[in-house]
Amino acid sequence: MVFVRAQADTDSADAPDTTLTVYARAAYQHIQALVWPWPQNKVTGDLTSVASQAEYAFTSLSVPTFEYVTSVTRGDTILEYVSPEQYRRILASDPSASADSTLYTVDGTSIRLWPTPSVAGLVYVVTGFRDFVVWPSGSSEPDLPRGFDEPICWYMLSKYYMSQEDIQLSQNYLGMFEMAVSRQIEAALRGSAMSAGPMIFGNQSHNRTGGMSYSRFVRKNVES
Repeated sequence: MVFVRAQADTDSADAPDTTLTVYARAAYQHIQALVWPWPQNKVTGDLTSVASQAEYAFTSLSVPTFEYVTSVTRGDTILEYVSPEQYRRILASDPSASADSTLYTVDGTSIRLWPTPSVAGLVYVVTGFRDFVVWPSGSSEPDLPRGFDEPICWYMLSKYYMSQEDIQLSQNYLGMFEMAVSRQIEAALRGSAMSAGPMIFGNQSHNRTGGMSYSRFVRKNVES
């Protein structure tokens, strides 16, 4: 905020914290949406079985921060993923099955195993991705590589000048934002499997796509 006000030669009366916070959050959420999933958000946690218990909430794992689960393993065994509907059909066909689990599903914020573990203390390794930390109000810095801090400032300046009806400066800073974000994403994904294209997660294909570009977003605001 200090940098934005200094760059724009303005003060907190003209560019209050509440307004700049909205601009910062919009830039942060836009950057998040450009990549899915973010390599830095990969997490691994342990699921410890409880005898005769099939369902385990994400919060019960040793790392209770999962948003998406991509695999469940035990030793060299990789459990097969099935959809929640398939899981219910399998469970209905043999509701009393109890043994070492061979498949799993993710239903809401819980993992369900089948067959139901017959003994306690079996450790399954759960791999997936966590959600972003809330910012600006929830943490002291964006939950992104530090290289994105400067582009966020460019976006805040773009929105500030848009509010001042200075379209030229707004577009200039927006262009700086988009170019800087593109470079930082390339750096963040360099050498990562995430840059290879579509990812398969639980029989669902997810591509790294963004929504409306901020150039179009700004133009739409101007037109309206």
